[in-house]
Amino acid sequence: MMDYLIWNEIPVVLGNLIGGLALTGLTLYTTHVRTAPQKAL
Repeated sequence: MMDYLIWNEIPVVLGNLIGGLALTGLTLYTTHVRTAPQKAL
């Protein structure tokens, strides 16, 4: 069971977090920054 957690579950979860943040989060952020209304300072 520990081999499964160490060599499968943990890398999968970390990969999904990194991939989700990089591919989804950063893509949405970069497109929203360009289309968001400008704030007056």
